[in-house]
Amino acid sequence: MTPIIIVLTWAVFQYGILLLVRQSVTHAATVAAREAGKGEPIDVIGRVVDNVLIVHCLDIADENGDPIPNSGMRVLLETGDPLGGSPLVQSFGDASVVCDAPDGPDVQPDEVRVTVCIDLSKPPMCNFLFNFGLTELTFEGKRLVISSLVKKE
Repeated sequence: MTPIIIVLTWAVFQYGILLLVRQSVTHAATVAAREAGKGEPIDVIGRVVDNVLIVHCLDIADENGDPIPNSGMRVLLETGDPLGGSPLVQSFGDASVVCDAPDGPDVQPDEVRVTVCIDLSKPPMCNFLFNFGLTELTFEGKRLVISSLVKKE
């Protein structure tokens, strides 16, 4: 009985931390989209995301504003084409993180969308249950992907 209670306690901690990080990533995507709507470039958008997520020790850029390799984070910026063509897509961060733009809704000519992707299997994300051999309940190979769509100013 005691081992089950210990595993459940670690599971509560692990998923509680994940929920806090998810809320912060949602906020980071919203703030970054707001700045992107003002016409800020992708490196500024990356620093905005970095400033919001630094409280969770999630760094996408170093002190010079350059992307950190193997950070486990990536930001996509999609800017609507004024001529009605495909949106311009730019990325910032760890190129090894798979970060695809959402299928919908389509980015209109007067809109921008910011997508923040985090690889949950990389530090500093907690993976307590891995130590108990519960590979089905771990974050290995899982990503957190949050997008925010706004109108250009």
